Amino acid sequence: MKQIWVLLFFFFFYSSMSAQKLVLVGKLIQGGVTDGQRLLDAYLLPVNRAMMVGMNNSGFNGVYDQEGRRFSLSLNLSLIAIPSADKTFNVNDLGLESIEPKKKNNSIAQTAFGDSSTVQLVSKYGLGNLRYFSINTLEGSGQNTLPLPYLNGAFYLKKGGIGIQVIPPVVLPKSDIKLWMVGASFYQNLDGILPFLEKLPFNLHLGGGVFLFRGNADLDVKPDDVKVNLPISNNTKGPYDNQELIIGYNGFYGTAYATMQLDVFTPFIGLGYNLGNATFDVNGTFPIYAKSQGSFVSVQARDIESPISSKEKYARLKLEVGGRFDFSRFFAQASYSFTPYGGLGSSVGIRF
Repeated sequence: MKQIWVLLFFFFFYSSMSAQKLVLVGKLIQGGVTDGQRLLDAYLLPVNRAMMVGMNNSGFNGVYDQEGRRFSLSLNLSLIAIPSADKTFNVNDLGLESIEPKKKNNSIAQTAFGDSSTVQLVSKYGLGNLRYFSINTLEGSGQNTLPLPYLNGAFYLKKGGIGIQVIPPVVLPKSDIKLWMVGASFYQNLDGILPFLEKLPFNLHLGGGVFLFRGNADLDVKPDDVKVNLPISNNTKGPYDNQELIIGYNGFYGTAYATMQLDVFTPFIGLGYNLGNATFDVNGTFPIYAKSQGSFVSVQARDIESPISSKEKYARLKLEVGGRFDFSRFFAQASYSFTPYGGLGSSVGIRF
């Protein structure tokens, strides 16, 4: 068990490079709430999609007859590949209302998995070429994959099995993000329902599952985070110690697999469908800079409560190919999902 916790810590430490960026997202709303939400949605798009579907990249428990050993415990890992097209976004495509790129030809910003470059955004209002304020888009983590490790416990019935997946409550290293995950899955060998399928040289399995992922972190956004170039009306009062980021992902999946047991090795191929929902809330008191009502050029700094509540859905089809080694008590499995936000899935475990 100690080794499992060490591996979990290692993978979370690796993924914390992205987590450090997430705790900065509150700063994007300082150029205006509407514009901030559009920037946040663009920046977090690959994170949301990866989390909504990525756990299914390594979710096949397999259904194998193991006399006397009906329980198993494994460490599973999805290395979710981020599509290159989702590592950047064009600020000019967002329809921003109050801010714009300072340089018209420099509008390609990074998502959470982009590189370390940023785009300077300035207020659309000002005096001549001097704008009221400026902010920068966020840097990316530079990662090509998102590692998602979790513990999987399974109980095998005759011709079928159920599984429980969990990430216990942890704090990601080098960040303030606290998270946990729980999921459930099932798989059924169809020849347990339709006996005539036993004559086939391979086995057919149907399965599905659901998982819930939750996380939160304290934020620290202050009025002096924005560079102010012209005098403005400052109505900020605070306090700002109640700022919080809350993230949530719900994932659902259904899959069909064909397997062929060849002594200790069992290759498999599967087709699946994933559907996910993501929520992203920024709560608390935040200072923002916005155009004053009834004025063409006046800008004011003011406080706003709980400015962001964002939701997103994502669905995909997947093709998965892999294999599993089953020994007396130990097993190991690896597969690759050919689909957007697919990638390598693996697990190692023990039966008892």
